[in-house]
Amino acid sequence: MRVNTELIDTLIGAGFLPVISPVARDVTAAHGAALNVNGDDAAAAIAAAMQAELWMIADVSGVLDAEKKVLGSLNSVQTADLVTTGVVNKGMHAKLEAGFSALEHGAAAVRIAGLEAIMEPDSRHGTLLTASMS
Repeated sequence: MRVNTELIDTLIGAGFLPVISPVARDVTAAHGAALNVNGDDAAAAIAAAMQAELWMIADVSGVLDAEKKVLGSLNSVQTADLVTTGVVNKGMHAKLEAGFSALEHGAAAVRIAGLEAIMEPDSRHGTLLTASMS
């Protein structure tokens, strides 16, 4: 996947906050049918291309452990354990996959947090994704 960040860079440089809708056009269809792109994947690709910090907002305060407590940080090995045991699934699993992809492809940092992170931006909110330890 290729992300052209020129327009985003221009808007940010001019003081605008771009709001990006993850809709794409099917170039193989005769009339270019609309495609719905996963928003987490789109955000991850853009953050990686811009080497930016990515905050992914969820309906919970971060990635939860088996006791429903927010994990302060998480690497991909720990994530695999949470997925295998069924603690993490569905929407959060998709966020984690996108988040680790963003890190792998150049994002400066990735944090998954709840709405409170928008109201009070603070590095203590949510779960910081980290590179796996060898």
